[in-house]
This record gives sequence, C-alpha cells and structure tokens, in this order.
Amino acid sequence: MQHLVLIGFMGSGKSSLAQELGLALKLEVLDTDMIISERVGLSVREIFEELGEDNFRMFER
Repeated sequence: MQHLVLIGFMGSGKSSLAQELGLALKLEVLDTDMIISERVGLSVREIFEELGEDNFRMFER
C-alpha cells in the first residue's frame, strides 16, 4: 500500500485537499487533527487555548 502525506502550515488547505484527493483516488483519509481531537475530547482550538501548543505538539507524536 502506498501513502500520500500532506504537510504545510496551519490553514493552508491540507485537510480540504486531502478530502478531495481521497475521493478522487479512492483512498482512506486520516487527519491527525481529527484523531487528536477525538482522543483528547477537545477541538484543536480548545487544545491550544486550554492545554497549550506544547501539549498539542506532544499529542502529534
């Protein structure tokens, strides 16, 4: 199985592009922000505001 990884700055459109590519190429799309949000029980914005960026970056690892 091959993987396609999108990286870039916040707000650059990675998630939107991933969804479009997933549909076009019939690939499963995994969004790390969504995964982290679900596991922590807070939105990305809430994580940044309540727990800080350092904790968000820790969750990314």
